[in-house]
Amino acid sequence: MVHLRFGNLKRKEFHTRLARVWPQIKALLKTHKLVNVYEDRLEGIR
Repeated sequence: MVHLRFGNLKRKEFHTRLARVWPQIKALLKTHKLVNVYEDRLEGIR
């Protein structure tokens, strides 16, 4: 599960930000049940 926690964004900003961190999110999902995506960091919870 991925929980996006960076507030309201315009669609273009949303896609840009998500595309930038998506490879890291995918890597965390292999070992964690929850990934919180913040504006400045990612947090994996097992």
